[in-house]
Amino acid sequence: MKFKRIYEKLNQSYDYSSLQIDFSDPIKELVISTGNKIPCHALYTEGEKYGREDEIHCTILYGIHTSKAKDVRQLMSLISPFTITLRDISFFNSDNHNVMKIDIESPKLMQINKFVRDNLEHTDTFPEYHPHCTIAYVIKGTSVPVDPSMFNGMTVKITNVTFSNKNGSHEKITLRI
Repeated sequence: MKFKRIYEKLNQSYDYSSLQIDFSDPIKELVISTGNKIPCHALYTEGEKYGREDEIHCTILYGIHTSKAKDVRQLMSLISPFTITLRDISFFNSDNHNVMKIDIESPKLMQINKFVRDNLEHTDTFPEYHPHCTIAYVIKGTSVPVDPSMFNGMTVKITNVTFSNKNGSHEKITLRI
């Protein structure tokens, strides 16, 4: 069973734009296959944005007011490619469910988040930045049959980011070379 993220629906609009890292293979496929190991009965599916994640990414900043990719492209032209390190699988706790995620470590990513916050009008929907890659939304108290350290130490070179505007259209932006 495949669950689509809410913003993949046609004609979907959002309150804000966002900037993110989109993962490609082999990381993307490994994250998807990890999510597929979660039994359907363990998935939290109340609403369309829940279940297994199928757009494998790490949000840099959600809450950006501009819908113009050129505004973000100008900022990203000042950023050089960088490396992130994947860490253990852990969970964000919510009232109704838990978010199963891969923690991401990168001092440069933290700097980029701050740089974007400092230079683009935005609304802080999450004032404290915790870089991660969501695998799935699971029912509280559910046991998940995966090795929590399976991603620990993997590194990914980031050479581009993706801007998603309020209308949900995506534009890949290459970092400064």
